[in-house]
Order: sequence, then structure tokens, then C-alpha cells
Amino acid sequence: MEIHIARDGRQFGPFPQAEVQRMLDAGELRATDLAWTEGLPDWVPLAGIPGIVPPISLPLRPSASGAVPPPIVPAPYAIAASVRALPAMAPPTSGLAIASLILGVVSIGMLPLVTSIPAVICGHLARGEIKRAEGRLAGDGLAVAGLITGYFWLALSVLMVVFFAVVLLGGLAFSTRLSNLSNLVPTSPETDPVDRGRQVGTACRAYATDHKGAFPEQLDKLFPKYLKDHSVLINPLGDTSRHKGYVYLGGRDTDPKDKVLCYSMDSDQQGRRVVVRVDGSARLEPLSPPVEAPDPR
Repeated sequence: MEIHIARDGRQFGPFPQAEVQRMLDAGELRATDLAWTEGLPDWVPLAGIPGIVPPISLPLRPSASGAVPPPIVPAPYAIAASVRALPAMAPPTSGLAIASLILGVVSIGMLPLVTSIPAVICGHLARGEIKRAEGRLAGDGLAVAGLITGYFWLALSVLMVVFFAVVLLGGLAFSTRLSNLSNLVPTSPETDPVDRGRQVGTACRAYATDHKGAFPEQLDKLFPKYLKDHSVLINPLGDTSRHKGYVYLGGRDTDPKDKVLCYSMDSDQQGRRVVVRVDGSARLEPLSPPVEAPDPR
């Protein structure tokens, strides 16, 4: 047990109980000196500390007149006045309050979402603990500071997470919308060989409708009524600097639908050509050139 000693408004110690007893026996301390130890609500005379034995006073010698002087004992009100005049011992600080403040400070720029939540929890626990202690525990200000810092960085972290989530989802939605728009935009005939072949097949069928089912003798007959631009007959396939036209076979619209009407003279790197059939369809597929002489147009 550690004992604090007070005399004449000054505090000493703390001292172990054995050392206090020794100093009391040696006359270095008085039984009327004020003392405080953990568990006491206030300062009391040293003789009132449990375990402290006041020294046995020797009988007083009579004076010259034969009267024995009474022992000098301070009046109770004097002791009480001295106790009130002495400052009370500061209560210990709550460990939870200290932890809340430290976690709140660490949240500033360092793992805010990770440390701000424990800072708030410790702050609330510390305030409850201090309130129940009824003055025997300090640190409420530290707990409040930890709560303020923890709540601030917790709110800021949540806002940052929401912001980045909105930005990410918005970017994905924008990318998807661009992709959909690109799919809606028709491919230019100048860059899509299959689309050019489909235009040629459609024009041939329109010609056959006006000519009793017969396709034109040459593809040039399609201009200008059925095709407006002569560049449609130039199919951009392969790596050649000068693209060529179609091998035109002709026929009638009553021929089998899968019969080849014409095909491109150029082929791509996989050896595929634009093949146009009687039904007007066109697609890229490998095709060996037939025997018929090609039409350079």
C-alpha cells in the first residue's frame, strides 16, 4: 500500500506502509499529519489509515507547579480545515479515453476507415465508464476529442467510398452506352466489303424485277437507276494498293437461292472472298474462282 502524506499544505510521497510506520515511530511524522491512500474518498489523519499504529506516548512530566500539562491535540475543526485546504488527489485517466484519442489522431491521413470506427467505439465506452465512476476517473475531454475525430474521418471515408463507387459505375455505364451506340451506327460501305456486296446483290434483284426475272448482262447496267456510286463495285479486300471488282456470273432470280451471283476478285489474309448469292445475301467465305472469265468491273 502506498501512502501520500500532507503537512502544512505540502504533499509528500507516496511512501510504502512500512516506511510510513518507521517514520512515524522515529518522530519524523506525526499521527495528526494528513494522509491519503487509494480507496479513501478524502484525506484523513495518519493515525486513521488502516494498518498504521500510532506510537505510544510517554507519560508527561509534571510542571514545577505539580500540574501535568495536557497533550497537544489539534481540534477536529482544525483538522477538517486543513483537509479542505489541501488539493484533492487527481483521479486516474481512463485508458479507453486515451485509446480513443490515439485512434482518432491515427485516422488523420492514415487508414481512416480502419481506425476511425475503433476510435468511436472506445470514445463511447470511455464516456460511459467515466460517468459510472462518479468522479473517480478522468479523461472525458480526451474521449470527446477521440469521438469528434473518429466521426469526422468515418463520415469522410464513407463519402469517398460512395464517390468512387459512383464514378466507377458511371464510367462503366458510359462505356456500355458508347459500345451500344457504336453498334447502332451503320458501317460505311467504304470500309465494309460485305455491305458493298449486299448492295450489289440487292441492285441485281431490283433489276431482275424490272426485266422479267433476268439479271443484268453486266454490272454496269445497274447504273444509274439501281446503283448511284460506281465505287460500290470496287471491293476493298486484301493488302493490294489497287482494289479490284467482282467476278460476275449472272443468271435469273428463279435460280437456286444459294447459287453464286458474283464474288470479289480480291481476298483477305485468310483467303476469304465476298460471295454474293442469288437471294441477295453476301458474306465472307473461302471460294475457289470458277472457270468463267472474270469481268474486270
